[in-house]
Order: sequence, then C-alpha cells, then structure tokens
Amino acid sequence: ASTFGGQPLATAAAEAVLDVMARDRLPERAAELGDAFRDELLGIEGVEGVRGAGLLLGVQLRDGTSASDVVSACLARGLVVGPLSMSAIRMTPALNIPRAVVSDGLERFADGLSACLN
Repeated sequence: ASTFGGQPLATAAAEAVLDVMARDRLPERAAELGDAFRDELLGIEGVEGVRGAGLLLGVQLRDGTSASDVVSACLARGLVVGPLSMSAIRMTPALNIPRAVVSDGLERFADGLSACLN
C-alpha cells in the first residue's frame, strides 16, 4: 500500500530496532519503570490521576490547572512534556531512559506544576 514502505533499507532498520528491543527487554523494562513512574506522579501535589501503559502516560491535573501553563513552566525548567487536553499532560519518554533521568524529570515536573497551582 506504500511505494517506500517495504523497501530493503526500511525493512533492515525495522529489524534492527526489533532486535535491540528484544535484546534489552525494552517492553518489559518500560512496563516496570512505567509502574514506578505512575506511582511517583500520583504523589505529586496537583496530580489527580495517571492513565496509560508503560512509559506512555497521561497525567490528569487538578481542576483549574491549565495544561498549557504547566507545559510552559516545565519547558522553562528544561523538561519537554506535551498537552493532552486542557487539563492533562502527555509524558512519552524513550523506552531506554535511565532511571536517574526519570527522577530528574519528575522533580522538574513537580516544580513546574507547583508554580502553576491556583
């Protein structure tokens, strides 16, 4: 269904990615780290809920908190997150993210969110 979709280079790249994912157990690691990430997010003031799977998470903010404002506050602190809705943030770190980077990101997120709470 695509002129370039099945060409040899794209196929070789996809195969290499799948090999690394299997070798490094990235899906299992993402599930484990995602559970810890979710638990820590739920402990941050202003977070009402977390949904998603693995490291693909949506963070529901307390009523009256603007996702756009939180995105800007996080960016000012060196953390890139995206708005999911007017009151939710999308977090999508790489599957191979080091645990220390997750911890640093959580601190930056908590600080940015705190600056935006009413």
